[in-house]
Amino acid sequence: MRSVKRLAYKNLKSLLPGSAPAFLIIGAQKSGTSSLHYYLSAHPVLVKGSLKEIHFFNKDINYNKGISWYENHFKHPLKAKKLFYEATPNYLYSKPAAQRIHSYNPDIKLIVVLRNPVDRAYSAWNMYHNFFLNKSIPDILSKSLPGDSSYLLHKYLFEDRKDFPSFEECVSHELEHMKSNAFFGEEPSFVRKGIYCTQLTEYLKYFSKDQLLVFGFRELVDSKLEMLHAIEKFLGVSHYDFSKAQKVIEKIVVKKQGVRYAEKIDASVNLMLTEYYSFWNQKLFELLRKKLDW
Repeated sequence: MRSVKRLAYKNLKSLLPGSAPAFLIIGAQKSGTSSLHYYLSAHPVLVKGSLKEIHFFNKDINYNKGISWYENHFKHPLKAKKLFYEATPNYLYSKPAAQRIHSYNPDIKLIVVLRNPVDRAYSAWNMYHNFFLNKSIPDILSKSLPGDSSYLLHKYLFEDRKDFPSFEECVSHELEHMKSNAFFGEEPSFVRKGIYCTQLTEYLKYFSKDQLLVFGFRELVDSKLEMLHAIEKFLGVSHYDFSKAQKVIEKIVVKKQGVRYAEKIDASVNLMLTEYYSFWNQKLFELLRKKLDW
């Protein structure tokens, strides 16, 4: 009976018109965007898209499918009373995405969660390492086409490899590559994705600071309810007691948050990256006019 109801609902939903998202969670990768995506869905007014990461504005293959394809990911029978959203963390790192989002809706609101860039880089490496060990490489990497940034990432990390490159090897490779190549939008991007000031500066070419809400990763971990209420004010929606849904929400994301690394980051690599990022972090804090709890 339950499967029949699900099928009927799915068929009914397919007949509904698509909608435009009111806001986007644009990054950063490995900074808690999946958790935030699910937390917000507990609010009765907020409706997440049919996919967490639609990759519309940063992937040509999807962008070329057109606005109707994109908006068909946002459906609800009471659409007039809802605010739709999605979370694609690679939007922040994509230079074309900023301009494309502005062209789509210059008044849209954007949410950003930033993590200590050293921790973010090591977390990203562990994610791809686990893909390699478990032989579970996502289609977005394995089926990417030449010319796409994911193709370069797949080629470097996975193609014809018997052993996965160490974190130190990946960092050294990227830093060497950055000497003669752009450090925005290129792959691999373990280091580059942590240079947040350049990415936010690109967005601020198109959007006002009032349209961007930027948090530190530790705020999501340690001050979850306060952060969610700040987002409510930012979006102009009614107050909801998220603590009512906390058990359900945490059950959904507990597996993501419970991942542990096989080993700690090498101390020398940690120190080197911390020193490398000190300049860029200072520029970020000056841009935001505040330090982040990340």
